[in-house]
This record gives sequence, C-alpha cells and structure tokens, in this order.
Amino acid sequence: MSELLEQIGPVDIDAVQPPQPVDSELRGAVYLADSALSDGESPVAVLFSQWSDYGERAKQQGRTEVLADHIKGLAVAVDNPGVSPHADPMSSEIKQALKEGDLSKVSMLQWDAVGEALGQKGRDFGDVERLVGYSLGSHLAASAAKHAPGEVGLSQLDLFETPVISKKASQAKIMATLAMRFLAHGGDKLTETIAANPDWAARCRDEDPLLLPKMVLQRPSGLWQYPRAITYPKNDIISDLMSARHRSLREAVVTVSATDADKVSPIRDNERLVQRLGAAGMSVMGFKIMDSVHASQDNMAWWKGVLEEIDAHVEIQ
Repeated sequence: MSELLEQIGPVDIDAVQPPQPVDSELRGAVYLADSALSDGESPVAVLFSQWSDYGERAKQQGRTEVLADHIKGLAVAVDNPGVSPHADPMSSEIKQALKEGDLSKVSMLQWDAVGEALGQKGRDFGDVERLVGYSLGSHLAASAAKHAPGEVGLSQLDLFETPVISKKASQAKIMATLAMRFLAHGGDKLTETIAANPDWAARCRDEDPLLLPKMVLQRPSGLWQYPRAITYPKNDIISDLMSARHRSLREAVVTVSATDADKVSPIRDNERLVQRLGAAGMSVMGFKIMDSVHASQDNMAWWKGVLEEIDAHVEIQ
C-alpha cells in the first residue's frame, strides 16, 4: 500500500527559515500564538497534542507559535484534561467516558476552552479553518471534528503519526503493545532505564509482560486513561471522521502523515487509515516523511518544514 503515501522530505532543517515573531501567550492550560500578519479575517487553527506529561510545556508553546506563523493567523492549543497541574482535572465523568472509549467529553471541554480563548481575541468558532493533531492528538482532533460547534467549517484536518489501533486482540494486549512501542521508541524517560538495565528489563518481561507497560501508564492523574480510550474496542477514529464528514469536514481535505522510521505509529497503520478514508469517499492525502521518527515535531525547524511541504502539496491538489 506504499503508493498511498507520497514521499516528502527529508526536511533540511538547516535550510528552513526561522519563524517570524508572533504574539505568544500561555494562559493556564491554553496556548495562544497570533501572527503579526493576523487580522480579523486571518485563519484560525487548533492544535491537539500527543500523549505526554507536559514536562516541557515550552515545546508545546513553540509548536503553537510555528503553526501560527505558518498560517499567518491565530493558533490555539489546549492541554488534555488530567495530564498536568495546569490542565482541567480528570473528572469522574470524563474518566468513565474514556474508560468506555468515548472522547466526546474531552472534545467538548477543549472546545469550551478554545471558544473562550477565541472570544478574548475577538474571534469566534466560525473563524476556525483547520485542526492539527499528532500521535494521540490525531484521535483528539478527529473527535473534535465530530463534536465541533455548528459554526465550524474546516478546510483542512491534519493527522500526524496516528496510532491506528487494530482491535483483533484483547484490549489488555493492545494496550501493552502500544505502551511497549512508546517505551522503546517514544522518547519516554523509561527508555533510558531499560537501555541501561537490559537484564532487569528482560526479567520484567519474563515474570510479568505487563509490568513495563503498567509503569509507563502510571503517569500524572488521568494520563493513562487516553491509551485506554483509543484501545477500547468500540473506539474508532474512522467512525469519528465519517461522522464529521457531513458537518465540520464537509469541505475539508484530510492529510495523513507518517514518519518513515516511526515505531510507535508504523507506516502500515497510516497507510491503512488513508486507504479506509479514501474508500469511504473522503478527500484524503497521505504522506511519508523521510528520515524522521516519532515525535519529530519536537524539533521546531522540522515542524515548520513539514507544514510547508504538506501545504504545498495540498495547494496543487
């Protein structure tokens, strides 16, 4: 299925022009960045982030700033509930919904935060043209598209490094596989521990195959609920996108981008996503980003270069 993904990159990060200065704010759980070229008619994009404990919030703000500069407009991002002291707490209602694979309550809470931020900038939901998600954030972006306020009419939805979960095995096994991928390849702190203690890691796997996954899932309050949600048998990113097709996505192109060396969200998973969306009649474009790994967007030059390459292809579609 490799023909489904058009090759782009590798990104020459030394050749990428630095982003222009933007008006940047961090208000609790909300990240805001407004281009100097932004006005009341400029586009608004909302960014949905990966599964992490937000120990490096500066990177999330940096990604938001790069996105604002790229679209020459306003970019907004919101922490996921329950993942940091700055985010909304993980309420029992949201926790139960995630346990059942339902992201809708998270989406509605995030849309409320986005709406408040837009109002403070003199903008509204009708100005939102683009949603961008990476890794777990792709699932959150798809859910946000499904549950978007009625005024939202998107021109583009960008999904990066999307974990497309096969539901053929038990949920416990799927969660363990996803956690182990993240441990080995996702940049988690436990990766260094495993590398430095291979005998200990081997014993853990032999005595309790779920021990290491349990450790990586024991993160700030509520964080582990997200992989639990996307591995729930009834959770399906395709269903969310199809539900949004006649609402917020009715005029939108969907881009699906995978990195060639991604071991957390492998190329084949993203190829399958492109194939299923195309078969369902959606306007979809797939990209394979060369010489890149999972979470490459932590490099701001890479992030800017990839956004530029993808949009260049979308413009000539």
